[in-house]
Amino acid sequence: MKKESLYNISMFFAIVGFLIGAYLTYTHYAQLSSFCLPGQEASCDIVLKGPYATLFFGIPNALIGAIGFAFMFFAARAGKKGNKKADKILLALSTISILFVLFLAYLIYFVIEAFCAWCFAAWICVLIIFLSAIAINRSKKKR
Repeated sequence: MKKESLYNISMFFAIVGFLIGAYLTYTHYAQLSSFCLPGQEASCDIVLKGPYATLFFGIPNALIGAIGFAFMFFAARAGKKGNKKADKILLALSTISILFVLFLAYLIYFVIEAFCAWCFAAWICVLIIFLSAIAINRSKKKR
């Protein structure tokens, strides 16, 4: 796959992830229930309003995610424009994000024992950006 396509994929999924994070941050601060899959409403609220919804300094995980997706978007955009350091920054950000996702997945599935479709969708976005960042950095080494 062409590097430009990988940057576009990363930017697209960063936007999707940012929108998910922004929506969940809004529902957190507005103290609203999130729109979730039919039959999953209670499960989403258990995750998004529970004690693990804010892990660092009372900041909602959704807000941390939205900020992370914004940084990944700008790193991918800078890489697409030719900034050579941006590729490594995108890989570093997505690696940190994938580690955070693994920790959150552990909490949600094994500690809380729930399922959150929004969280899962954001995690898929992180995974796609992470895999794209690996491919971008690998293509650089082949030259």
